[in-house]
Amino acid sequence: DSMRVVLAEDKQFTVDVPPFMAFLVERVLAKMQEKDKETAATGAIAPDKILSYSIVREGDYLREITIRNVDADRARELKSTIRWTLEKMYEKMKTSA
Repeated sequence: DSMRVVLAEDKQFTVDVPPFMAFLVERVLAKMQEKDKETAATGAIAPDKILSYSIVREGDYLREITIRNVDADRARELKSTIRWTLEKMYEKMKTSA
């Protein structure tokens, strides 16, 4: 019920490269968490089943994303969303380098 995304150390992704914060964190992860909080408030899910996430940074560099309380449908959605986000970040990093 959890997933970890560990980024390659040779790729220097930083959290300030779009669309990481504005899209992945604020529009996807935070919205899923908010939806779970609303669902938990109605009693449909237990409070300990609310999606949560942590972002591990090493200085400015993004190292790992851990997401807890993920069901199969969300896992599929998150995998494709995270892949797309990292691809866009990589493209932006290549063009600005």
